Amino acid sequence: MLTSYCSTPRESPRKPAVTEGIQTGADLLFQVFSQRYENGSTIVTTNQVYKHWAKIFNNDATLTSAVLDRLLHHAETVTIEGKSYRMKDQIEEP
Repeated sequence: MLTSYCSTPRESPRKPAVTEGIQTGADLLFQVFSQRYENGSTIVTTNQVYKHWAKIFNNDATLTSAVLDRLLHHAETVTIEGKSYRMKDQIEEP
């Protein structure tokens, strides 16, 4: 079942080589969310607010909107504020 989430999108000769990996990753993530949509639960954790997700998807507003539509349709968003437990041992710089 996992292989269906990781299928390789067809290659486009128009994509520049520098952004090809980024775009392919964004496309794969979109495919995972699309296949999970209305079929099962998906948990996503991020340190980015939704309005900054366009950067994650290579500034593709259409792809970002489609992902957020599928992800947030039946979603419960939990915002946790405060210091990160993972970062508790980091030295704070003045």
